[in-house]
Parts: sequence; structure tokens; C-alpha cells
Amino acid sequence: MKLIRSIYVLLTAIGIGSGYAVSQQHFFTGTTAAYTEWIDRSIVPVAALVWLVAGLGLSLIPDKNPPEVTE
Repeated sequence: MKLIRSIYVLLTAIGIGSGYAVSQQHFFTGTTAAYTEWIDRSIVPVAALVWLVAGLGLSLIPDKNPPEVTE
């Protein structure tokens, strides 16, 4: 489960970084308005919601090997 969570976090970071890079590209090329209209009409908001729900689901699944408590 730790591996799946780590992959989820890695893909989340890549997605956020990619989205930021694309938005900056559109800002500097002057096509920000068209880009924001495209984002609002595309599947991106629904995909982000599904990704969020998947992350919440992963957080609710307990580890099979809980960490050992040392005293």
C-alpha cells in the first residue's frame, strides 16, 4: 500500500507541476483567456475531482503492516 500511495503522490506532483508549466506558457504567449476557457469546458475539473476522491480513498485504507511502536 505504501508503494501505491507513493506513486499517487509522485503523479500528483507531476500533474501539478505540468499544469503550472502549461499555464505559465499560455500566460507568456498571451493566450491565457483561451486556455482558461478550455480548462473550464474540458474534463480536467472532473478528473481532478476523481483524483481527489481516489486520494481520500487511499488515505482510508489501513496498512497491512502497521509501524512498530518503540518505547
